[in-house]
Amino acid sequence: MLKKILIFLLVILIAVLVVIYYYWNKVTTLPSWYKPQAAGNYQIIDTRKTAERSRAIISNKLSAPLKKTGKQKTAQPVELSLSEDEVNDLLLAALLEKSAESDLSKVIKATHTEIKNGTMESGAVVNLSDLSKDQLGDKEQKTLDKAMTIFPFLKDQEVYIGVEGRPVLENNALTISGDSRVKIGETEHDLNTLAEMLDINPKKLRDAVRLSLESVELNQVRVENNQILLKGQSR
Repeated sequence: MLKKILIFLLVILIAVLVVIYYYWNKVTTLPSWYKPQAAGNYQIIDTRKTAERSRAIISNKLSAPLKKTGKQKTAQPVELSLSEDEVNDLLLAALLEKSAESDLSKVIKATHTEIKNGTMESGAVVNLSDLSKDQLGDKEQKTLDKAMTIFPFLKDQEVYIGVEGRPVLENNALTISGDSRVKIGETEHDLNTLAEMLDINPKKLRDAVRLSLESVELNQVRVENNQILLKGQSR
């Protein structure tokens, strides 16, 4: 009888280990676009150059339609077509600007944005162990500690964290819909459920994908041919 119990417990232990390994493998799987052998190219993101590239994109996109009318001083209809790479650069610049005190440039190894089937997925390969806790506020520290408790596999290694949802306009900014999903490796989590687990406002997670254009009053957004099309009026 004791032998049967031991065998049963051994089977249960093996099953648990298999489940843990399967989940660990799913969480720590890096996306195909990220090449670990070239990771050195992304170890430190130049915040200044990223901001400059972002400003150049907007400047070039806005100057063309305004030059056609020759009326830069008055509000004019504007239509912007942004490719995946352009959206990626703009979102990265916005994220680095918002989190300047935390210096995420040392945490982010690479970023990527994909637009297809009416949705947009934007994410980054990060190593949260490179995040200096001294630069975090009390709330951010608590959120990070909870995340590490819920997802212990995030420690001491590179992982992919992304957000996928429908592009929408909110307070004159491009962001994603409230029914979006958070991806960690190859696992998916409902954004609102994850926010509840982390005890934070879901908007905090959505704001990771948020792009404001100060010089344009936006009134329409749509996805077309792997691009984001924005319409509005110049200010």
